[in-house]
Amino acid sequence: MMKLDRLITRQQSGPVIPQQRNPPPPLCQLPTELLFVVGETLESEDLQRLLRVCRIMRPVAEAHLYQHIVISWFYRHRITPLLRTLRDRQDLAAMVRSFQGYLTPHFQTSDLSQQDLGRNGISIEEQISNFGALMDEVLHSMRNLRKLSVYDLALSMPSESVRLLRNVAQKVSLTYLGTGNPDDGLYFQAQREETPVAHEILFFLRQQPLLQHLTLSQNHQSLAGQHLLASDIPCLRSIRGMASDIAEIVPGRPVTTLDVCEIESKPTTELWAKLYTSTAPISKITLRIVHKDQLERNLKGMVEHLTQLRSLTLIGVRGDEDYAITSANVRLFANLRDLTINLTYASRLPEFDVWDDLHASCPNLEWVSITRECAYYPSCCLITCDSELLTSITDLSTICGAVAESELAP
Repeated sequence: MMKLDRLITRQQSGPVIPQQRNPPPPLCQLPTELLFVVGETLESEDLQRLLRVCRIMRPVAEAHLYQHIVISWFYRHRITPLLRTLRDRQDLAAMVRSFQGYLTPHFQTSDLSQQDLGRNGISIEEQISNFGALMDEVLHSMRNLRKLSVYDLALSMPSESVRLLRNVAQKVSLTYLGTGNPDDGLYFQAQREETPVAHEILFFLRQQPLLQHLTLSQNHQSLAGQHLLASDIPCLRSIRGMASDIAEIVPGRPVTTLDVCEIESKPTTELWAKLYTSTAPISKITLRIVHKDQLERNLKGMVEHLTQLRSLTLIGVRGDEDYAITSANVRLFANLRDLTINLTYASRLPEFDVWDDLHASCPNLEWVSITRECAYYPSCCLITCDSELLTSITDLSTICGAVAESELAP
């Protein structure tokens, strides 16, 4: 009876008409080369949507989504699933150009002695071992990796991170290396002496002849005394780190950009003289001022030795006295074009008569920017003057006063 009912239903419904598929949209009819160009203009959210709904655009979306991988602290728990995907999809691993994140597995607490067993009853040591083996497999497939930024090299498990870093040195050739979160030194200074990985970093640098940009963590022992050979990292262009570490690396290399993070060391004129031994003129410097007596000494050292400086950024400037020191020394730079001053949160805007003769004394200055740290944003721009304003209005205090009244009025 059931078979008869099915037969009657089929006869009543009539013949099955094949459903006609709509032609693909004009965008998807473009050659693959043009689709990749279009993909470069799309935001990450749009690429993720294409990955789910468009079969034709899926390879394009995957290629762009996996080119630059960033694993922040909030998404650290996703590092293991991501590595498994890259292990199973070697075509995606080959697309990775830059990786920014962690080289160790995620645990609920950084004190591993408090955790004997992880999920599914697997010990912490076994989890670390399994993660290391997984990372080794993925690194072997990331043959096009060029930029690597490691956040946890000197934190909870430095030995495991260093082991993985050695594997990276043997398998890929980088143009950028970061060995820690750029701001980690402000929060983890106590760990600096507990993580002796300086010699491991030196080993890595000797294996990377194409390295152009280097960011050194502040959570490892100083590189002072760890001498590099003259043939090591011959293409280095920019470096960020402690002054003592920078002074060990810059001499004999074509470094043009410095970002000096000052936590403990205090640069002197001798240090700037050592930086002057770069084979290319240093044209851009960012200096973080921590100690009150650093500003004038450093500016004098730069004026004496870095004669080709074109861009100067001072972070941590505070008080009218610092403004006066800055104004008095900035005019001594013959080739300075850009000046950026970042005020501390508690500082107020400078007395504007300090800047009255800034343009007159610095005819080559094209850009002046004053920012201040605030409670909700790292920095908010309070005063910005470009070259047109500086050339048309010589009284800079008029501009600064008008902007300040509109921005800081109660």
